[in-house]
Amino acid sequence: MIELQPDLETDFNCPDCGSELSSVGWYMPGMRTLADLECKECEREYFGDLPISQGLVTPCLLEKDSGKIHNPYGGDWFADWLKASYQNRSRDPLLIEKEYKAEITNPIILNCLDRLYGHSVLKLLNSQHYIDQRTEFDLIVLIPSQMDWLVPKGVTGTWSIEMPITSGNQWNEWIAEEIAAFANEFKKVWAGVAFPHPHPKDYTISRFTGVERFNYDQWSRESPKITYIWREDRCWIHTIPSSPSWYRIKSKIYDKISDFGVNLDRYSQHKLINKLDSNLKNNFDNLDLSVVGIGEPGGLPEHIGDYRLSAPTAAEEKTMCEIYSNSEVVIGIHGSNMILPSAHAGSVVEIMPPDRWTNITQDLVFDDKKESREIVYDYRHIPSTTNVSEISNIILSMIKHRPFHKLNSKRKWVNHQNINYEKHKYRYPDRK
Repeated sequence: MIELQPDLETDFNCPDCGSELSSVGWYMPGMRTLADLECKECEREYFGDLPISQGLVTPCLLEKDSGKIHNPYGGDWFADWLKASYQNRSRDPLLIEKEYKAEITNPIILNCLDRLYGHSVLKLLNSQHYIDQRTEFDLIVLIPSQMDWLVPKGVTGTWSIEMPITSGNQWNEWIAEEIAAFANEFKKVWAGVAFPHPHPKDYTISRFTGVERFNYDQWSRESPKITYIWREDRCWIHTIPSSPSWYRIKSKIYDKISDFGVNLDRYSQHKLINKLDSNLKNNFDNLDLSVVGIGEPGGLPEHIGDYRLSAPTAAEEKTMCEIYSNSEVVIGIHGSNMILPSAHAGSVVEIMPPDRWTNITQDLVFDDKKESREIVYDYRHIPSTTNVSEISNIILSMIKHRPFHKLNSKRKWVNHQNINYEKHKYRYPDRK
């Protein structure tokens, strides 16, 4: 966490003259938490990303007069978002539902706004640290209203902001003024750092969703539950050859054809799901295959559970998490749609489009109780060039052989303390 007021420390230099920039305050007009900066030598004024969320990794400087972005650390997408939001500044009032569980005396603001759903979820997971480890502070969470069902118990205050998640990147001066008015009621105000990819040991997913992870004592090698995670804006498209440019071209062709009322993305995913179902049914007499996600239901065989919803309520999203937590395997295209499924399911098969390999693992929530080899076994990344037969073989092997893999690799089975060297005997661990 960092102190926002009264003593905000910054570490920026003027990109024009090289002088150290002076901080005159802070500004939070949406997802960004910015230092308000000035150069006393050349009299230029800037906004600079404070070390919060992606600002920890690729902080940018923005010149107030020109809107020019200085991006010395890469992360072009993060710089582009800042440039676009500043160019399209607004002051539109938004509906904010403010709920406080107790009197606030020492506030720390955790800003979970973002234009991407997955980013917002990952920011929110940081809240458990402040709830459990920094009890001297009163945690205030800023969250899009669609996600307030995920806010865990222990948060002192929630600002549920009525806005599309995709608008989280907007530069809204009205929001900044609302936050500043709140902060000015206190002598000291802090900001939660909100690591963009918090460590799995720092949170427990059931504290956020109310749903426990998969119970491995119920792992079924004969009647497995497999859940496909449906997504309509990034679809499962079998691409040959494996080329990012070809994948983008094929996606654009599909989009163009959809303008004429033919949804090839939907047709392609249905076709691949049906192939997956046919292949797996050859190996499991009691296969339970479901499709879950954001989208319109319909178009699948009746024996496939269709739980797609176009606009799920909080209760329905929790039901989706319960489906994940009862699944031996979840399978889906890479993206934020895989965060909650991976956080609850027994194992994951993620299909990687050719242009997403640089983001591998960023959308998965790992089980910190698993050994390293168990993690490698349970979280698979499969190129989208892989045919359905091979993906089916991978899922088959994961389900059939996981118990044996666990015996070979789990720490309690490779522990020298189980050996009594005096009597030359081995003590078998609990086989559960």
